Amino acid sequence: MYRIIYPKSEITKKHIVNYDMLEKFQLTESLKYYVFPQKGITISFMKNVNIEIQDDGMVISKSKTDNIRIVFG
Repeated sequence: MYRIIYPKSEITKKHIVNYDMLEKFQLTESLKYYVFPQKGITISFMKNVNIEIQDDGMVISKSKTDNIRIVFG
């Protein structure tokens, strides 16, 4: 379900520690997981979702229209 990829290029290694990805899967119920502080910036690319920012977190739900959303954290 979760995959970590490390850059191979020496130039890329200077700027990017790793890429973390959720694998494509069939979601039958809400997916809940915790995100912990990390060094650097997180950029998340999501396809066909709605994003709602709340006081205590972020709610991501499936969209009825095709789209791509990018979240910077």
